[in-house]
Amino acid sequence: MSALTAPLTLLLGNLPTFVRTEVTRLLHTDPELEVVGAAVVTDELPAMARRLRPGVVLISENQLLGLEQLQRHFSVPVLLYSAQAPLSGMLREAARLGVYDYITPPLGTGNELAEWRMSLRRKLLAAKPSSVPVPK
Repeated sequence: MSALTAPLTLLLGNLPTFVRTEVTRLLHTDPELEVVGAAVVTDELPAMARRLRPGVVLISENQLLGLEQLQRHFSVPVLLYSAQAPLSGMLREAARLGVYDYITPPLGTGNELAEWRMSLRRKLLAAKPSSVPVPK
């Protein structure tokens, strides 16, 4: 990451403790990602997003009902945490509300957990707008 590139900022939603712990571990080791806040209650998301202006919001499926309000107040890409792979119809509807991808719980430990973290990182950074070269 160059000195001119700002990290992708994240607003975390109400995630299971284990997932929040793993996300936090990843973020502490990756200078390209930075958590700017956590909204435990769905009603907090729009106000926090407007105030903190994150690059991406990571929510759990129990916060899907608040996405329409979030997008009305601050349009932002959303990564969805789901206990299992969502149905395609649900994903189509969620995409209309800003969900661009999803993650499921990490399975196993060791290599499986490391692969899950790499996948999470890739999916988070996918929300980052591609940078335009700065003219010299």
